[in-house]
Amino acid sequence: VALSPQSNVWPVGWPLADEPPMTKVAPNLFKTADVELDNEPILDVLQAIGDMIQLPVIIDEYGLQVSGINLPQKKVSHKKKRTVWSAALKHVCFQVRCKWELRVDEGGHPLLWVISDIPPRDPRDKK
Repeated sequence: VALSPQSNVWPVGWPLADEPPMTKVAPNLFKTADVELDNEPILDVLQAIGDMIQLPVIIDEYGLQVSGINLPQKKVSHKKKRTVWSAALKHVCFQVRCKWELRVDEGGHPLLWVISDIPPRDPRDKK
């Protein structure tokens, strides 16, 4: 889809229902690990974490671009700490003004959807 607002596109997965809980849908997301990052490219970090937790990471490139976030240029750090992957993801995403959501595709398979943390603005707003 071209980089323009679209209203009739297939969604990138669906939010989880109340059942089963996230810990059942994506158990590796809640496993602990030693995490330490020093000024690493966020795209590499997201890919590496996705590989480690065995989930595809899908990035809302359009939404990030509209929010003024140039993700390929962003770098992140994380002090050496034993933590769960979900918390590490939250920490690194926060540094670059994005967040992640756990979603499921039409086949019921989980995925991580990385989106802007900046509320969308109406493009007609000149402020």
